[in-house]
Amino acid sequence: MARKFIGNGYSHLKISHRIFRASVKASLFIKSKDLYNFLLTQFKQSKFMHWPYTSKDKTTKLDNALLVLHLPDNGTSSIGNEITQWWRPDVLSGQTINQWLSEYQQGPAKLFSILDIRLRDGTYPSITLHKTRKYHQTEALLAGANEKFIDELAGRKNGKQSEYYDLRTPHEIISQSIETFDPDVDFDVIGPVTLQAPPKVKVIARKIFLYENAAPKHITEVGGCRSDWSINPCEMFGDCMRCNKSVWQKGDKKRLPIIHDMRNYSIHMIEHANKKVAEGNDNLPVKKHLQQFKDTLERCEQILAIENDASVKIGTIVTFSAPTGSFSVSELTNKLRVENCECSKE
Repeated sequence: MARKFIGNGYSHLKISHRIFRASVKASLFIKSKDLYNFLLTQFKQSKFMHWPYTSKDKTTKLDNALLVLHLPDNGTSSIGNEITQWWRPDVLSGQTINQWLSEYQQGPAKLFSILDIRLRDGTYPSITLHKTRKYHQTEALLAGANEKFIDELAGRKNGKQSEYYDLRTPHEIISQSIETFDPDVDFDVIGPVTLQAPPKVKVIARKIFLYENAAPKHITEVGGCRSDWSINPCEMFGDCMRCNKSVWQKGDKKRLPIIHDMRNYSIHMIEHANKKVAEGNDNLPVKKHLQQFKDTLERCEQILAIENDASVKIGTIVTFSAPTGSFSVSELTNKLRVENCECSKE
């Protein structure tokens, strides 16, 4: 590239030129800025016109591509008068990747054959891109990810193919269906619900009252919910950390890391919002977000306090009060009714 940049051509430029001596800096003869501009011009003339994306549709950046290679500078022409350039990356096709990693149609995978990597039974490993899709689908299901969300990540518009990519064993599926809460086992309850009195219309045993009002009807990512979504839609639109119907069972190791992550994220966002307010950006949306993260942080602190309280037994169901300022269903309904009536009068 230096020879071509100097412009004398390959035949007229001697290798004895001072620029090629090891003790001489090339920067004495060529400005970096000029060289960069020259390389950029050469690059624009190449077939890789969609930089920095892997294809013309510009959906995937080059640094997110699975595998890339640098073309060798062998001086041979590729398309037309274009010359291959060693610094220009090229994305490997799926067919090329499969040839190196899988048995494909040529026998053992090239990569494992060259490196002599074998399995315990002496055979060479074989990995296809399609198998990796099944692997990640299964890992996501085992991690508890929502199937609809997995389908969207995989680029599927519907879930008809999901079962084909699900490689979970029957034992793994059954194990995931059994949650930490077992309604057939007696449990302790603490929190606001325990202070409520059963309905005055009928006489009901306290244990039955707690089963109906404190025990989770279904499990969420951050604990449990006392309402039944199949009958009554979520009143908080999935905001479990600020809901008075969300419950926590002490000793839930599966969801405790999520609580820690939410706590750390809430602290980070509160600090960010406080900076906005200090700068004078204290408009209503910022204040609302700030209060929401404060409420979430308070709920996380309450859960962690229960986990660290030795006096609370493992398996105890913990109930919570809604944050100050949150509307109950009746309050929200009344507010909407009043606002709509006022709009109608106007």
